[in-house]
Amino acid sequence: MSSVLELKGIEKSFGGHPVLRQVEFALEPGKVVGLLGPNGAGKSTLLKIAVGLLMPDAGQVRVFGEPPSWQSLARIAFLPDRGHFARGLKVEAALAMAARLYDRFDRGLAEAVLKDAHLRPGTRLSELSRGQEARLHLALCVARHPELLILDEPLSGLDILSREAMVETVIGTVSDEAPAVLITTHDLDEVEGHFDEVILLQEGKVVLKAEAESLRVRYGSLRQMYKEVMQP
Repeated sequence: MSSVLELKGIEKSFGGHPVLRQVEFALEPGKVVGLLGPNGAGKSTLLKIAVGLLMPDAGQVRVFGEPPSWQSLARIAFLPDRGHFARGLKVEAALAMAARLYDRFDRGLAEAVLKDAHLRPGTRLSELSRGQEARLHLALCVARHPELLILDEPLSGLDILSREAMVETVIGTVSDEAPAVLITTHDLDEVEGHFDEVILLQEGKVVLKAEAESLRVRYGSLRQMYKEVMQP
């Protein structure tokens, strides 16, 4: 089975400081993978390299078996840790913009997700709660019917109901369409039961890559695994 995303020997430095060191892993179709690690481990940098927003200093990125291109990257949806729309933009305008940019954009699906979040089309982004804004950005991602969905801290700063709603949307997408999903998060309680695999990043290096179920059996939970591996 060919990989959806494959990284080999990825290295990246900023100002002479190494951020990623010989990072290698592959994502298989339909897998939900948790990319875990402390702040500063290089997770966000790695995701940006994976989607072509940053170039690595060394190493190789393959997306659907080929070097990144506009065609291959169109099959990926990326939710960064911070929104990228102007604060004065209305929800309706964000939907219209996405529909113009992405050929596969499913406006009906996006509107269904937003309806569940009680979001009105005329509302400006500056008026949204953090949870509502997160749902908007996630709706724009899943409505593209991506083959690879990459989420950078999608639950950060959200209340428990918003976190649960975000997880339900992601898992519903996985159940319906089976994309590969790569998630960075510190909120393990809501998502650890949905991971198929776990990658642990520390000081820019992959220190663990394993099936999630084997880690649950060995440690009792992924949270306990994280504590023991990161604080031996």
